[in-house]
Amino acid sequence: MKAVSIVLIAVAVMAATCLLSTAAAPVTMHLHKQAVPMPMHLHNSNATIGPQPNCPGWTMFKQCDSRWGGDRLGTSPSDTICTAGCAMSSVAMLLHTRGLGLDPGSLNNWLINNGGYESGDLILWGSVDKLGKTSFQGLEKPALSDVISGIQAVRFKCHGIIANVRGGSHWVLLTGFAGGSTFNVNDPYYSTSQYTYADMLRLAVYH
Repeated sequence: MKAVSIVLIAVAVMAATCLLSTAAAPVTMHLHKQAVPMPMHLHNSNATIGPQPNCPGWTMFKQCDSRWGGDRLGTSPSDTICTAGCAMSSVAMLLHTRGLGLDPGSLNNWLINNGGYESGDLILWGSVDKLGKTSFQGLEKPALSDVISGIQAVRFKCHGIIANVRGGSHWVLLTGFAGGSTFNVNDPYYSTSQYTYADMLRLAVYH
């Protein structure tokens, strides 16, 4: 695997924790944490990527789509995009919405060839910044009020917020604020269209 530049090193998340059944017990997350935690910056004026055009409508990809669902995730000996590709598929939705012609299948191949995975299928969130459409800001859980205000940036600047839900076992792309503490999402596996703030353990934010 190619070495990843220090400026692109980010928290790596075990994508294999995406569960296939709501009845299954939560799988323990395996995080490759940085020596110094990266703070959340929903409104970071120092981001290297300029304002994005208003989102014309978020792309929806399903990780089990027959066109790529059976592909091996990264270089994992057992996991496929269908069984464990929720985080990567959520990133693919963001990148496609921003105008890159990538889907989960082609993004998976790009990550394999460009140092986007660690230990086989652990996605390095910041690796896709090499494509020139994103600036990864960090991974943590800010206050509800910050998430609500951050959703305005999602709408008007096409910022990307990817939420860790279902007890830490799954990742989805936030697409809007539904009121109260509920957010609209594009879920790459389940038919769920909304999650609450309480459902979210952490958020990965891109400018």
